[in-house]
Amino acid sequence: MLGMHRSGTSALSGVMGLMGADAPGDLAAGTEMNAKGFFESNIVTQLNEDLLAAANTSWWDCRNLPREWLQSEGLTQFGERAKIDIEREFGQSSLFFLKDPRICRLLPFWLPALEAAGITPLVVHTHRHPMDVARSLQRWWDYDPEYSQILWLRHVLDAEADSRGMARVFTNFDEVLDDWRVTVGKISDGLGFDWPRDLQEAAPELDDFLTGELRHFSTPRQSLCPIGSRRFTPCSSAGSLRASRRLIMRCLMRLTKKSVRRRPMSRAWQRMHRACSRQESSPVRPMRIWQPSVTGWSKALVI
Repeated sequence: MLGMHRSGTSALSGVMGLMGADAPGDLAAGTEMNAKGFFESNIVTQLNEDLLAAANTSWWDCRNLPREWLQSEGLTQFGERAKIDIEREFGQSSLFFLKDPRICRLLPFWLPALEAAGITPLVVHTHRHPMDVARSLQRWWDYDPEYSQILWLRHVLDAEADSRGMARVFTNFDEVLDDWRVTVGKISDGLGFDWPRDLQEAAPELDDFLTGELRHFSTPRQSLCPIGSRRFTPCSSAGSLRASRRLIMRCLMRLTKKSVRRRPMSRAWQRMHRACSRQESSPVRPMRIWQPSVTGWSKALVI
């Protein structure tokens, strides 16, 4: 499962579980943020946090992960740990879902780790309008909306680039809530497997699970995205995502030039810098924030 934080990954994971895919053994408990559950493995989430910390970064750092680090011998111990954790969480399951938004950034680590464990990964991308993601992050963690949209880009582009050549399908949060039957059919048909549970058998539980209370924000599909003043349409295919990459980079460069021309460090970056200095405002430990230069955005976000 590949999707940015607050993008409906929990809802889609819940759907997969009700269709018969196995959930992790050590599930994260639900909170006010996700009352029906996160459907994440506490063990895998901690492994991903430790991986990012070892690279001196976090999920909310928009810079590229150093590829030389992802290929270093120092990751061997993490690979062994991942194999043990997967076996502990899923045992001999023939079909399970692995969900943690951090995997969008760590796919180059997880793919060989899964292969070493004898597992064939099938990729499901799920997206949500970046303005809805930004509003959700602002509501729960007081994140700056501009910066949240940059984080959304970082996760989405990394996940798409690193999953090329794999069996994968694309869906989005609105599609799941509006017609989950289309979504589960798209996933099984696109990835070439059958769900363990019959559609009609699971339907009552799924209808009860996917209620309107899961959608706190709903930006129209065709609406202006402030980050680049361009229209955004949720990606439903790899082709549409790749076609957007050049446009996205132009928007980011234009935004950067405006910000740099206005002042050395934009107000958004100043607000984010202050937020990251407050331990209580972030789910992970604070770190020194990189200050962009004129070409900073392109260096940070190039893939």
